Amino acid sequence: MKDLEKIKSEDLGCQVQDANPGNFAIEQEVAQLVGATVPAPTEPSADDARELGAQILVFLRRALTPIQLALLTDLAAIYAHLDSRCTDYTPAAYAPYQPRPYDPMRPLIPRTLPNLLQAITAFSARKISNGSAPNDGIPDGTSFAHIIGSRSMVTKLDDTNEGWVCDSVMPNFPNLGDATLRMGSITVANALNNLGASGVVRLEGTKAITSGAIQYNDPMPLNATEIYADDVETSDAIFSQKAYPNLQKVSMKKVRSLNGRSFYDLQAEGPLKEVYLPELRTYDTWAFLLDYGGEKDKYLSLILLEIGSDVSCNISNWNPTNALSSSASDLVADPTAHPTWNNLDQFLQNFREHIALRLTANGSGKTLTLSQAVRDAIHAAEATYGIEAIIVTQKGWTLSPAPTA
Repeated sequence: MKDLEKIKSEDLGCQVQDANPGNFAIEQEVAQLVGATVPAPTEPSADDARELGAQILVFLRRALTPIQLALLTDLAAIYAHLDSRCTDYTPAAYAPYQPRPYDPMRPLIPRTLPNLLQAITAFSARKISNGSAPNDGIPDGTSFAHIIGSRSMVTKLDDTNEGWVCDSVMPNFPNLGDATLRMGSITVANALNNLGASGVVRLEGTKAITSGAIQYNDPMPLNATEIYADDVETSDAIFSQKAYPNLQKVSMKKVRSLNGRSFYDLQAEGPLKEVYLPELRTYDTWAFLLDYGGEKDKYLSLILLEIGSDVSCNISNWNPTNALSSSASDLVADPTAHPTWNNLDQFLQNFREHIALRLTANGSGKTLTLSQAVRDAIHAAEATYGIEAIIVTQKGWTLSPAPTA
């Protein structure tokens, strides 16, 4: 038994001995990363190898290589990220990197773990954050005053502050494209009219728009191509008597009440194609989709309207001449999938999916009121789309007015 124990000890001692030459350098390098020192190992004897400490040393030395590689990889990734943040802004305390231009008199500090905290905290003096917006035109460290005084630099906004009240009209950023804002509510008329956003605008987390007026208080940005305000639940006049020359899509998927003259004389006759109001229940019926002169042809290309489905609904002001055309196909959503469709085909398909099939199944006493042109188009295509059968027979609603023929 003694001899066996001695043999095992000697074998273990040899393993420790073999581990020393190849791993001590690694131990030193890893120790340097964490700011520690490792004494040089002594030659173990067979008796020393019986000790638990020697066995642990063998285990640790064998584990050092993957630990070292993991630390070096992670540390390099962290420094690389910090390096990317220094493209236009190099804080003075950020010693591991040279300022631009290179200063040969300034010594480099190694990119090691003990120096990482200094590198990170050097960025604490930055004053402006534009959320996660890449390529926004705003260099890191730009001051608030600089941005306000040089608004043409801003090309994208992605505000990560949530729940704040927008009670002032926002300034104009003439080169702004997309914008994402996360205010909790808007309480001032025309709040975003002059924002300048010429791309997609998203209001995320905005629950209410309440500026207290029945018209002219529309807060939306006038140059946007698409506007998403899918968290808004109630609003006074919105899209009221303003010109939106580029607007193609509006989505307000939670709004249930539109007070005042909402979607009234919205001057987007050409581009507006899609309006999503799937939960809308109450609105000023005399003004909805109506223009100032009482005309019903201001929404010529509105080919998709999605609206509330469990109350009587009057959309008689919707008379989209372009969308009802059987001789044009410029509004077909996917010409590749439907090469033979014209605008009227797309309109009828959208009406079937976004209005007829969404009506509540208990439609007794409820009426869907359409413009005469829309009613006649549905009636003429009944054999193909079956919209009347869905609304009247399946859902139990009344359709108004009667078809012309």
